[in-house]
Amino acid sequence: MILLTGDTTDDAISVLHLDDERGALTTTENYFERFEEGIEVETTTDPEGALDRLEADPEAVDLLLCDFEMPAMDGLSVLAAVRDAGLDIPFILYTGKGSNAVESEALAAGVTTYVEKGEGMDHLESLAAEIEEAVADR
Repeated sequence: MILLTGDTTDDAISVLHLDDERGALTTTENYFERFEEGIEVETTTDPEGALDRLEADPEAVDLLLCDFEMPAMDGLSVLAAVRDAGLDIPFILYTGKGSNAVESEALAAGVTTYVEKGEGMDHLESLAAEIEEAVADR
């Protein structure tokens, strides 16, 4: 399991970001460390480890940001496991291989919101806004 943590602050939104691509995790983590003081990102490539982390201390994570297509467990399976564990945490399905069918399936399954991965600072600023909105609506 690869698990990295950023700096913590009491007022920050705590995000657990699960993705099988280390580069995607690094990009997101670096952006939030540099430009979004109000959002703290912890990253992992291990779905089981993420689930263990959430179950061990559900109050420590404010939102799960999860890739859709991963080899060990897809994002909707992760969502099902989170809900089966009784955790009502906001869940953003964050995918680069999205489609209208995937979006419809994800929303029907109960994701808080669905965000397609993009490029550049504007996309990450939009992702930050989606995270803040999802946590505020909790």
